[in-house]
Amino acid sequence: MHAEATVLDYLSGEDAVLYQGLGQNYFVPSTRKMNAQAYFQLGLMLMHVFWYDLAIQKFQKARSLDPNFAMAYWGEAMCYKQPLWQTEDLASAQAVLAALNQTQAVKNAAGVHVL
Repeated sequence: MHAEATVLDYLSGEDAVLYQGLGQNYFVPSTRKMNAQAYFQLGLMLMHVFWYDLAIQKFQKARSLDPNFAMAYWGEAMCYKQPLWQTEDLASAQAVLAALNQTQAVKNAAGVHVL
Protein backbone atom coordinates (compact mmCIF):
# COMPACT_ATOMS: atom_id res chain seq x y z
CA MET A 1 0.00 0.00 0.00
CA HIS A 2 1.36 3.43 -0.99
CA ALA A 3 1.27 6.15 1.65
CA GLU A 4 0.49 9.65 0.41
CA ALA A 5 3.33 12.15 0.86
CA THR A 6 2.90 14.80 3.53
CA VAL A 7 4.38 18.24 4.04
CA LEU A 8 6.86 16.76 6.48
CA ASP A 9 8.27 14.59 3.71
CA TYR A 10 9.54 17.79 2.09
CA LEU A 11 10.78 19.66 5.17
CA SER A 12 13.75 18.85 7.33
CA GLY A 13 15.61 20.08 10.37
CA GLU A 14 14.36 23.27 11.94
CA ASP A 15 11.58 23.69 9.37
CA ALA A 16 10.11 20.27 10.19
CA VAL A 17 10.22 21.01 13.92
CA LEU A 18 8.54 24.40 13.40
CA TYR A 19 5.82 22.86 11.24
CA GLN A 20 5.00 20.18 13.80
CA GLY A 21 4.71 22.74 16.59
CA LEU A 22 2.33 25.15 14.85
CA GLY A 23 -0.90 23.19 14.74
CA GLN A 24 -2.76 22.17 11.61
CA ASN A 25 -3.57 23.84 8.35
CA TYR A 26 -6.12 22.71 5.78
CA PHE A 27 -5.57 25.33 3.08
CA VAL A 28 -3.99 23.58 0.11
CA PRO A 29 -3.49 25.73 -3.01
CA SER A 30 -2.42 24.02 -6.19
CA THR A 31 1.13 23.51 -7.30
CA ARG A 32 2.68 20.43 -8.79
CA LYS A 33 5.87 20.97 -6.80
CA MET A 34 5.33 19.45 -3.39
CA ASN A 35 8.47 21.00 -1.96
CA ALA A 36 7.05 24.45 -2.81
CA GLN A 37 3.74 23.40 -1.25
CA ALA A 38 5.56 22.43 1.95
CA TYR A 39 7.25 25.80 2.30
CA PHE A 40 3.98 27.58 1.49
CA GLN A 41 2.19 25.63 4.23
CA LEU A 42 4.92 26.47 6.74
CA GLY A 43 4.84 30.14 5.72
CA LEU A 44 1.07 30.23 6.11
CA MET A 45 1.23 28.76 9.58
CA LEU A 46 4.01 31.15 10.62
CA MET A 47 2.01 34.10 9.29
CA HIS A 48 -0.96 33.06 11.41
CA VAL A 49 1.15 33.16 14.58
CA PHE A 50 2.53 36.60 13.61
CA TRP A 51 6.08 35.45 12.77
CA TYR A 52 6.00 37.60 9.67
CA ASP A 53 9.74 37.82 8.95
CA LEU A 54 10.18 34.07 9.06
CA ALA A 55 6.96 33.53 7.10
CA ILE A 56 8.27 35.84 4.37
CA GLN A 57 11.39 33.67 4.09
CA LYS A 58 9.29 30.53 3.68
CA PHE A 59 7.01 32.10 1.07
CA GLN A 60 10.10 33.29 -0.82
CA LYS A 61 11.50 29.75 -0.68
CA ALA A 62 8.21 28.43 -2.09
CA ARG A 63 8.41 31.02 -4.89
CA SER A 64 11.98 30.02 -5.69
CA LEU A 65 10.93 26.37 -5.97
CA ASP A 66 7.92 27.19 -8.16
CA PRO A 67 8.10 30.68 -9.71
CA ASN A 68 4.52 30.30 -10.98
CA PHE A 69 3.04 29.48 -7.55
CA ALA A 70 0.75 32.50 -7.25
CA MET A 71 -0.32 31.83 -3.68
CA ALA A 72 3.30 32.03 -2.47
CA TYR A 73 3.38 35.62 -3.77
CA TRP A 74 0.05 36.31 -2.06
CA GLY A 75 1.34 34.94 1.25
CA GLU A 76 4.45 37.07 1.15
CA ALA A 77 2.46 40.19 0.23
CA MET A 78 0.06 39.52 3.12
CA CYS A 79 2.99 39.47 5.57
CA TYR A 80 3.74 43.11 4.83
CA LYS A 81 0.42 44.14 6.41
CA GLN A 82 0.63 43.68 10.17
CA PRO A 83 -2.61 45.03 11.68
CA LEU A 84 -1.85 43.89 15.22
CA TRP A 85 1.15 46.24 15.28
CA GLN A 86 -0.52 48.78 12.98
CA THR A 87 2.33 48.61 10.50
CA GLU A 88 2.50 47.94 6.82
CA ASP A 89 5.12 48.04 4.10
CA LEU A 90 3.04 48.88 1.08
CA ALA A 91 6.03 49.22 -1.27
CA SER A 92 7.26 45.69 -0.47
CA ALA A 93 3.79 44.21 -0.89
CA GLN A 94 3.38 45.98 -4.23
CA ALA A 95 6.81 44.76 -5.37
CA VAL A 96 5.85 41.15 -4.65
CA LEU A 97 2.57 41.53 -6.52
CA ALA A 98 4.40 43.17 -9.44
CA ALA A 99 6.71 40.15 -9.54
CA LEU A 100 3.64 37.91 -9.58
CA ASN A 101 2.30 39.83 -12.58
CA GLN A 102 5.45 38.86 -14.50
CA THR A 103 5.00 35.11 -14.00
CA GLN A 104 3.98 32.77 -16.75
CA ALA A 105 0.98 31.65 -14.67
CA VAL A 106 -0.52 35.14 -14.71
CA LYS A 107 0.28 35.64 -18.37
CA ASN A 108 -1.42 32.33 -19.18
CA ALA A 109 -4.45 33.26 -17.08
CA ALA A 110 -4.68 36.55 -18.97
CA GLY A 111 -4.47 34.77 -22.31
CA VAL A 112 -0.94 35.96 -23.14
CA HIS A 113 1.17 33.01 -24.21
CA VAL A 114 4.89 33.56 -24.18
CA LEU A 115 7.12 30.98 -25.82
